[in-house]
Parts: sequence; structure tokens; C-alpha cells
Amino acid sequence: MAKKYINIMNRSYLFGDFDNDGIPNIDDKYPFDKKKRGMVTEISLAKELRAYRMAALEYKKETLKVNSYFKSKGYKTKYRVKSVNSILNKLRRKRLVTVQDIGGVMVLTKSPKESYKAGQILRNNFKVIDSDDYYQKPLTKFYRALHYVILVNGKYLEIQIKTSKEAAIHLREHTKYKEGKLTAEREIKLKKEVESIPYY
Repeated sequence: MAKKYINIMNRSYLFGDFDNDGIPNIDDKYPFDKKKRGMVTEISLAKELRAYRMAALEYKKETLKVNSYFKSKGYKTKYRVKSVNSILNKLRRKRLVTVQDIGGVMVLTKSPKESYKAGQILRNNFKVIDSDDYYQKPLTKFYRALHYVILVNGKYLEIQIKTSKEAAIHLREHTKYKEGKLTAEREIKLKKEVESIPYY
């Protein structure tokens, strides 16, 4: 009996919803399980791909305007708009090397003082391209950490150094913060929670 293969690039397999839980298959952690619900990551790939498509359509609209303008002047013209596949391919080939946080390491410490010590060890052993001290200049009311970008064998890596408690707070509140769901009152409480961590 011949093996039956599924064409996973078929749109219905990517953007359909096998288990009817409202999450597109491409983003569904359990696409065939009606009892389990969850996304692969917090970022929806289905939405991102649709956004690329909408951007390509906007470019097409403007491209056609310019194309028509030169045609109206009696010129022979040709036009093209890259497909989403082609755009993604070019981004991978031309731009991926400039993204500095595809790979990352989080170093967990017992105190901010130990974080600085780990930061010095990093500087002594790796090529640091960029750094941010979010202890001295907090990124938000409650975000404290040291961030570094290092270069290893031609690849940029992001290194975050923070205490275990800071990491737990960041993880717990990250999604709400990204979605703009943290109230000012909540942020003040988180600020106090982070500032209660002993320096030593």
C-alpha cells in the first residue's frame, strides 16, 4: 500500500483549524487534540504571514501607480512585486545576520552584585559589541538586568544577566506588559518588589 503524504504548504493545513479551538494550525501547539489548547509561541505566525501579505499588496498598489504613470507617458514598462515567500527568503539571506537576538543566553545570579561580576567575566572572555545596564537605567519601572550583545564566530548573541527573582518577575509579567495590560498601580507594586531584592 502506497504511503499517503500530506502537503503541509497547502493553505488549509497552515491556516485551517483541525481541532476547532480558534487557533490556526500553524500556531497551534496541539493541532489535532481537541482537549488541549495552546500556542507554539506568544507570536502568531499566521498573523505575521498575513501582515507580510498585506504589506506586499500595499507595495503592489503603489508599484502599479508608478507603472501606469510611465505607461501614460508612452514608455514600455514591466513591474513586479515580490511574493511573501520571496520577501522572507531575502530577509533571511540579507538581514538575518544583522539581527542581534536570534540566539540568547540568560545568566541567573543570586544578587545584582553577582550580576555585575558575571558581566565582567563576560567582558573578559567574549567580544562585546553592545551593552545596556538596566540597573542604572531601568527599561521599565520593574525591569532590571544587564544586557549584552556579543559576537561569536560571526554570529550575534544576546546575553541577559539578572537575578533569579528578577527573571521570575519578568517572566510572570512579560505577556501583560507586551500587551499593554499592566496598570500603573501594578507597575508601582512590581517596582517595589524588584527594589526589595538585596544588592549583595
